[in-house]
Amino acid sequence: MRTVKIEVSLKQIFLLVFLFLLFVVVNKLKDIVTTFAISILLAYLFDPLIDYLEKKRMGRTFAIVAVFLIFSLILAMVVIFVLPILYSELLTIINNFPKYFQIFATKIETYAKNISPEFDINMLKDFVLGKFDVLSKFLFSFTKNFTSSVYTFVQSFFNFMIIPILVFYFLKDFDVIKDKFFDIFNKNFRNLNVENSFYEFNDIISRYFRGQLLVSVFLGVSYSIVLMIVGVDGGLLIGIVSGVLSFIPYLGFLVGFVSSITMSYLQFGDFLHPLYILIGFTVVQFIESNIVTPRLVGKSLGLHPTAVIFSLMVGGYLLGLGGMIFSLPVAAFIKVYLKRKLLN
Repeated sequence: MRTVKIEVSLKQIFLLVFLFLLFVVVNKLKDIVTTFAISILLAYLFDPLIDYLEKKRMGRTFAIVAVFLIFSLILAMVVIFVLPILYSELLTIINNFPKYFQIFATKIETYAKNISPEFDINMLKDFVLGKFDVLSKFLFSFTKNFTSSVYTFVQSFFNFMIIPILVFYFLKDFDVIKDKFFDIFNKNFRNLNVENSFYEFNDIISRYFRGQLLVSVFLGVSYSIVLMIVGVDGGLLIGIVSGVLSFIPYLGFLVGFVSSITMSYLQFGDFLHPLYILIGFTVVQFIESNIVTPRLVGKSLGLHPTAVIFSLMVGGYLLGLGGMIFSLPVAAFIKVYLKRKLLN
């Protein structure tokens, strides 16, 4: 039987200890990590556009300011025109919930009595109404805790306001930071082809973050159009939420499809409108899978969907939103590292 000898150097031990201590410190600073993670992600997304404008003989600082202004204008238009519509749709869903519940209860009673004549719908109603009492207590407790945490709110608002400043400086010195990164790793890891590894790593991350962002926009707009054509209450809200959640493989489609089918059935009380949604979602998924994703993302994201989901879950559990943002670069780095090791 062949034995495997594992050699651990003092340098590797110190590295593991350092990484552990770094994780402990970072875990205590989740809000700061989230602020920097969002800033780095935005800088990474905007950097190709800034580089393109630089090639058109526009100064980098001027290009960054121009992109900031355009992005701020788009954001302002969303806040002014889209958010009120989403708020109105959310209120419509909340106000119509008793009606939807009554329709749902009636359908359940009809189907259940066909199976068991002794079924009593009042038991289901009492159960749900009992949960409403628990929900109201939870909302009261949440409101009380929220009003007593003004400092946390102010701190979060400050962290949000500092993001544009961080994005500006990250974009301004993006190439300098990359060159410094190469210098540090080339000095400490001469046996690794760091620059080639970086470009492979960047290709994986770029295809996911930049490509998937455009795919999510397409899905959010397409789902919203389908639902508004069918006439489903809250169609724009459901479509946008589904588009955002499509960053996680399959989640956006499942949430959008199930909620849309349910809402259309409860709203119209027939099977024709859910059929329209089924056809519409099928067409959108066909276009996305065969045209949009291959052109914007490529044939493969470089990361298996299960690896993406696992990375996001672990990152979110350990470090919150910031951990979810950093989890995919870490997964991509591990993939590139293991691939190089296996080839060598």
